[in-house]
Amino acid sequence: MRPDAAFDAQDARDAAFNPLVALQSLLAADVASAKQRVRAAQQLQSYFARLSPTPGLLLSYEPYLPLLTEILGTKGQELQAAVLAVLLALAGHNPAGFSDWMARNTQLGSEPWLVQWSYALLLQTEKTVPRRGDADEWDKASTQFKEFDRAFARVLHMWRTLLDHTADVALVDQLVKYLQALLVQQEEGADKWRKMMLKKLQTHFVDIADVLIGWMMSTGPHSPLREEILALLHHFGRLWADNSVFSLQLLNSFADEIVNLCDSWNDQEADGDRTSTLLTCFMMVAQCVPDLALPAEESADSSFVRVLHRVASCPKPEYSLFCLANCSEYMLKCTTVRLENTRPVQAAAVRILEGEIPARIVRKGGQPKRLKILECLFHARCGNGATHITQLCLHLLRLGGISALKTLGIRAFQRLNGRHGGKGNNYFVFAASCFVLASRDSEILMFTSDDDVTHAVGILELITAKLEKQSHRNRQHRLTPRQICLVLKMASTFVGAVSRFLCDRDGVAEIVKGVSLQLLECAIHMLPSETVVIRDHRLAVEMLNVIDTVLSQADLALLTPHKVYANLLEKTAYWTSVALYKVGSYRRHWVV
Repeated sequence: MRPDAAFDAQDARDAAFNPLVALQSLLAADVASAKQRVRAAQQLQSYFARLSPTPGLLLSYEPYLPLLTEILGTKGQELQAAVLAVLLALAGHNPAGFSDWMARNTQLGSEPWLVQWSYALLLQTEKTVPRRGDADEWDKASTQFKEFDRAFARVLHMWRTLLDHTADVALVDQLVKYLQALLVQQEEGADKWRKMMLKKLQTHFVDIADVLIGWMMSTGPHSPLREEILALLHHFGRLWADNSVFSLQLLNSFADEIVNLCDSWNDQEADGDRTSTLLTCFMMVAQCVPDLALPAEESADSSFVRVLHRVASCPKPEYSLFCLANCSEYMLKCTTVRLENTRPVQAAAVRILEGEIPARIVRKGGQPKRLKILECLFHARCGNGATHITQLCLHLLRLGGISALKTLGIRAFQRLNGRHGGKGNNYFVFAASCFVLASRDSEILMFTSDDDVTHAVGILELITAKLEKQSHRNRQHRLTPRQICLVLKMASTFVGAVSRFLCDRDGVAEIVKGVSLQLLECAIHMLPSETVVIRDHRLAVEMLNVIDTVLSQADLALLTPHKVYANLLEKTAYWTSVALYKVGSYRRHWVV
């Protein structure tokens, strides 16, 4: 059959088709079977989809719309899907008009279907908008875009009204998901969707944010809705800064309630979940508007610092994993943006995350076990948690400098006493790795004051004490080769950094030489021999790296006893014979 003949046949069928008859069959639940009704709906959908744009269809079919939306609430997924397709095809002829009808006719029980219909209508209408040039930009002068723009505004207004008045958790969850989907489109052209959304949300932002925060506070601690709302509020982005008065009021309100909860804390009556949720909301808003949370003027009242100080001294609140998993990322972003406001922030941030105040007490085996928030964050298993906590730890070390590095070193060695099991060792590996990375960072090891020198000496003495304690321990409580390797790596990296900056300081240079010699002897002892065997040859390679770093100090090479070199050459000769490893590159510092 010729193509034009096929079109003629289709036109003839369309002319013979009576949509009102099919509509009556669809609505006749008592007469027609489910299959007949589905068939009638499919015919209507096909008919409306082929019609040229006819805005007047709204007036013709408006009396039937309540009956069609009522079908959506009945059983039968196939019939529901078919009716929704009919409504979508019908609304495509007048998107703005049908959006307005939806907003005026929300009925108890039909809201989820109207929301789904309106969401699908927005996606469908956007596809009709002409593009301008090769940039895939909407032609905003076109009739189709103006229709899309009006429909978009009306749908968002309807959704805001539903959020204001509904008590249905499922409906709120649906609206949050659709708002998030429109804000974070993954397809090509997602940026123009986001700009459109933010522009249309501007009018409704305060109302929507206020309602969603209320839902966050009222949902249970394990509700997925809480995470979804937090993600949506975070993606509102610049709307928080555009509505600075509301954002500042919210920050102060959160801060006041957090402080009041901490002031009146009682183990029997305390609401840990509310405190956690308030703290998470506060941190989320703060990182969206850091200029408000952390004003540049030191004299200005900082709600961020006030909250950190009070939460740090709150007697043992049980922060939820929801709070711990999110606050690490928010705090990192907020303090990174406002890095110039160092003094109050570094004191509060280091205090809450790695200071002397215990953040919580967890009972394990009937005995109280102290944990710091940084350690709680490390053990919280969440998406990208390891990345965020590492970034946060390094950032706090940049803020706190040598004093913070000393605190981290103390805490790492405290967890390395053999009584904390696998979790303690895992945290030590994390803290030791951060310590090594920080020791290589010139922003942290600046030594700008006498206090910095004092803290550096304290770290060297801490390392010396740890190594001496290890040599006197009985076999049961000795560290594993891997643990000793990390301790030596921490020590050699820090000693190398200190020797570059403080080599001319009286007293410090002597301490550095003493620690270096102790490191050298310990590392040589760890090399394989007939009595000391390391099954993992990677550890031996790392020991040689430590030895190489220590011997790179020219002064130390002259002070090292000959018997130490003899022992070193004997160990490397033995290791070469059993492991067939090339160690020639490490011999350059060994000849005296």
